[in-house]
Amino acid sequence: MNSCEFEHVKSGDRRVIDFFGHSMDFRRTDEECCIMIDTVPPGQGVPMHRHAGWGEFFYVLEGSFRFGLGDSVVKASPGDSLTAAAGTPHGFECAGEESGRLLCVSTPGGFEKFCEAVLEEMGEGFDPAKFARIAARFDTEFLGPLPA
Repeated sequence: MNSCEFEHVKSGDRRVIDFFGHSMDFRRTDEECCIMIDTVPPGQGVPMHRHAGWGEFFYVLEGSFRFGLGDSVVKASPGDSLTAAAGTPHGFECAGEESGRLLCVSTPGGFEKFCEAVLEEMGEGFDPAKFARIAARFDTEFLGPLPA
């Protein structure tokens, strides 16, 4: 049986990393997809960006979020889902007073490799130019803050 047919990930078998204040709980990481739960502190998120080679699906588990999708901004609550196709500018921020949680699926897989590269190569602090160079290696371009 291959992983596409059935995969059971026990709670102790997954990998959780701290990515600039987000707690990213990776549930599946392979060539086909990356599935994770992202716990996002209030007021934090990911600025507008686009991935040339992969799309993303977001499902709000807890909390309130603002999502930028193209030129639009939408508010999302638990149970809402959003999809950004490859190349579509998107970003989000936790808009509530408490942390929010998102189920995030990217296809094909590889997002976890981007996170690992950033953490390994950035060192202490945040260097926007270095971050942009790392992102470019993963066909990702950061575009700035969410639309107002």
